[in-house]
Amino acid sequence: INGVTDHVGVVIYKDNNKVIQLGKNVTNYAIKDLDEETTYSYQVALLFKNGVESQKANITFETKPVKKEVSNLTATANAYDVSLAWKMPEYKKLDFVRIYRQKPSGNLLAKTFAAETYDPLFETNGTTFKDLTVNADTAYTYKVTTVDVDANETAGEFVNVRTKKVVVSGGKTEEDENGDYVITWTSPTIGKIQ
Repeated sequence: INGVTDHVGVVIYKDNNKVIQLGKNVTNYAIKDLDEETTYSYQVALLFKNGVESQKANITFETKPVKKEVSNLTATANAYDVSLAWKMPEYKKLDFVRIYRQKPSGNLLAKTFAAETYDPLFETNGTTFKDLTVNADTAYTYKVTTVDVDANETAGEFVNVRTKKVVVSGGKTEEDENGDYVITWTSPTIGKIQ
């Protein structure tokens, strides 16, 4: 094909089936919507004025695997909730993300010898999740997996976080007209004060 100048066009085939005919001066063609980890076979031939094509040049290539896990997984906690954020993979068959939280273990021996188990919390096609079912000053481990349209689930990415302690702030004490003391505070505004 190199050095030939009397052709009128280029014909591209995929698995010997005609895909497109291009003009004489076209020197490249972008192939889109390819599947990952797949071998493709294309053929290219020159087209001449009389409709005759040159011998086809074979081009075979394999696409690379794509990253299927979420990336940049972060957890931000305060005393009342944990916010997770991540970046979605560019995976053509991605359906949704599933968020898990590690189950609390009953005792130290069980925790040492038992396989880690996780409870599913939520499914989303977004990039954030807020867990409102946490306790203050508690360590949590989250797992975020991706599930594709064929129901295949990845192993997941993990993040550890500890919720903050509840701190009473903005308080003062005043004596009322009966001689009782009234305690007030500005934070926290939810929960139980003892």
